[in-house]
Amino acid sequence: METYVNAGLHKRSLDDISQDIVNSGLNCIRFPFSLDLYFKRDFVPPPIAVAGDPSLAGLTGWEIYDRTIKSLTDHGLMVFLNNHNSKAAWCCSLTSEDGLWSNSYYSADEWVECLAGLAEHHKDNKLVMGMDLRNEIHDVPEHDKYITWGESDDVDVDWKAAVEVSSAAIYEKNPDWLIIVSGLCFSFDLRKMVHNHPDIPQTDKLVWTVHYYSFSRWWTRAEDKFQDIHESIESWDDVEALGKRMFAFCDTPLYPSTRLVGIAANGFTVAIWCAVVVVVNHFAVDVMADGYQEAGCRTMNVEGDALDKLSLILTVTGIIGAVTGVASCGLAESSARRHNAKLVFSRRSTASFESDHKGVEMKQVKGGVSADGVDLAAEDEDAAENPLSPSCMCLEFVVYAFLANAVILSVVFFVGGGVLVHLSEKQATYAMLHDELYSKWALHDTSAPVLLGEFGTSNSDNDWWREMMRFIEEHDLTYAYWPWNGERWYANAEEVNGGSFGGEGYGLVANDWVTIKDEVQMSDLAELAAREL
Repeated sequence: METYVNAGLHKRSLDDISQDIVNSGLNCIRFPFSLDLYFKRDFVPPPIAVAGDPSLAGLTGWEIYDRTIKSLTDHGLMVFLNNHNSKAAWCCSLTSEDGLWSNSYYSADEWVECLAGLAEHHKDNKLVMGMDLRNEIHDVPEHDKYITWGESDDVDVDWKAAVEVSSAAIYEKNPDWLIIVSGLCFSFDLRKMVHNHPDIPQTDKLVWTVHYYSFSRWWTRAEDKFQDIHESIESWDDVEALGKRMFAFCDTPLYPSTRLVGIAANGFTVAIWCAVVVVVNHFAVDVMADGYQEAGCRTMNVEGDALDKLSLILTVTGIIGAVTGVASCGLAESSARRHNAKLVFSRRSTASFESDHKGVEMKQVKGGVSADGVDLAAEDEDAAENPLSPSCMCLEFVVYAFLANAVILSVVFFVGGGVLVHLSEKQATYAMLHDELYSKWALHDTSAPVLLGEFGTSNSDNDWWREMMRFIEEHDLTYAYWPWNGERWYANAEEVNGGSFGGEGYGLVANDWVTIKDEVQMSDLAELAAREL
């Protein structure tokens, strides 16, 4: 990377490393390179970088690259090149411009020039089989650059347009090469891409490539997101107070008739539930947006787009429910007041009746007092101000609201509960990993093969490794493990050579570049490689 040569040459010779790879049972190498390596051909790596192979001392990075490819293929290993970076540096971060093939270091035209130049350079070596056009592409928000697929002809940001231009240039020089195209989201998501294939000269040479590590799982990221939200809430008392205010309407007098109170209760219930679901949905949209933003592929947020449409539908439904509730309450109040006025008129202008065992006896109402001593004027005034009992109306409202909630909650329980049970049964299981990868990698589409271009872990003693072995075998995937390296270069401008070598946690070999760190892991990979032959 930074040293312009592949790691390991500081401890082993080039041919020894090539032979070690053959002895391991592996048969193909994904070889990363930078645009710096191609365009800065006079750069001589620091002596420490080639201390293990004296024959390379004093050579330029470009010359060592040529010898490296020759050594690998002379040992019978297939090679496909991977434009890993523009700069000779380690990758990858969301803030790095190297997520784009066109950046401040090199233009899209220079990127295409490099790929076409290498295609011509290796055209006589048939074991150099193709070009992985760019490693782990992603948005660069800091520079306001967002990758699209097939939305424009802008070669600087539209990956489909860039693939078409670069593949055409490559085939002019070497028509035998495979064109290996990275998925979006750091080489992970192919869903939009498989439905809109790039127009390349030889469609049977197209290969999609994806990367996957255990830390990439969405449920791992979701757990972190929920934890962040929980820690951000200072006091749950505020949430409790909000809940109390939402249901305080039961202390307020209402004036509906029986039918209208049912309509109002149902309307308000629907409005409240829509509001709740919109809030939850908004949270889900934020989670999705954050996830895709962190994954560097804003354009791939198909779930967020669907949830936005759902929010719009729920918002309209909620507004209709609220308007229905308010209108029903208004009509009910008007109806109740008219009913009360008729009641007052009746009590002032008619007689009250009593019945006994002999028949009916009439008592004339005189002035403002009834025959039984009730002050009708005071009672009429109270009835006009509060025609129906608040507690009675609140109870009636709650009854109707309860019935409406019962229906809604039944739907939520059976539908949502079923989804939760389904997810809980799959949580951290092979089924969840399988469904995630099968969907994102669009393995249902067989129009072009999918290469698992990177995956790795520190050892074989974990569920993730066993599940990945099973998935690769079930779907007959070709793979490239990351990495062989026992060590990698850590840049440090304060050190004599600008950096030093240090451990690589996922490497297949130990720091001595001889010992296999995990025999089970290596055996698993070799068995898969043998199956592919």
